[in-house]
Amino acid sequence: FERGKALNKITDDVKKILEEEADEESLKVLPRAIDTVRKMVAFTDIPVLYTAVTHLMME
Repeated sequence: FERGKALNKITDDVKKILEEEADEESLKVLPRAIDTVRKMVAFTDIPVLYTAVTHLMME
């Protein structure tokens, strides 16, 4: 449950940054990236997930 809350916070933070930067392309792939990360949640720590989301958004 805590990991889900943390992932939601990370998602909100990333989305806010992308909206501020008007990065429409990254906003389009954000849901897919978050879905991929959600699948990793059970096996990984949150700091690693944050790094993964950041990396996925930079691709």
